Amino acid sequence: MKRAKISSMKLNEKTKLTVKNVALSVMSIMKEHIGRNNAVSKRVLFRKVYAKTYDTDDTFDFLRWDTLRRALHLLRASSNCFVIGTNDRGDWEYFVISTQSDAQLYITQLDNAIVRMKKMQARALRSIEKGWYKQPWQFTSKKTEV
Repeated sequence: MKRAKISSMKLNEKTKLTVKNVALSVMSIMKEHIGRNNAVSKRVLFRKVYAKTYDTDDTFDFLRWDTLRRALHLLRASSNCFVIGTNDRGDWEYFVISTQSDAQLYITQLDNAIVRMKKMQARALRSIEKGWYKQPWQFTSKKTEV
């Protein structure tokens, strides 16, 4: 039995929705989105990959987006198609890095993530020091909305 070439076809119900299959599809799509000036929005990328519009109220679209997000990570970690995402005023855009300034955007994102992780490390130690595990649990911040 011959296998279909995933990178040249739209993913649909008959195609296995694996991270690798989605990554192959994204690899083909991203040939048109090299450099920040050629970025593709989250919604357009979703539509190109799945041949449908992203519906924020659809649980299956949420799962599809999660698979697409993991596919982008797979490409960064395991291929030479280095796709990054940038968030400009709430709108995510994705592109293949092609310049030092593109790479610096990603490096800055990593640096910011490291700062957040160090804060959480300190918070974990503070929770032990203050005996939070013995106290009634409650939100301690106004940032409880996700």
